[in-house]
Amino acid sequence: MRHFAFLEKEYGFLVEGPELHGLECSIHYVKAPALAIAVLSEPGSRPWVRITINEDGKPQELALEEFLKRYCPADSSEARVQNTSAESEMATYAAAIRKCGAALARP
Repeated sequence: MRHFAFLEKEYGFLVEGPELHGLECSIHYVKAPALAIAVLSEPGSRPWVRITINEDGKPQELALEEFLKRYCPADSSEARVQNTSAESEMATYAAAIRKCGAALARP
């Protein structure tokens, strides 16, 4: 999950994990209380990203594609990948999130 290291280095996220729950492995990048990004994977499955954003005191959990549509409309299609390796997909997801710097810079 090295592709997401920029969240800690460039945006001040704290890293929690990795955590193992059965076959699922997850790492959480947290910028409390405003934003949290969870990167999850499971053997034999595509990785996925969940983003929790706190808007007006109400946390909302969003899939990566929904987060990009709301906060980075010009880049919302960049997270769509098909028929690639999990490593390649994670690199694509991280690149799409990285382009959304204004939303990541939230306090």
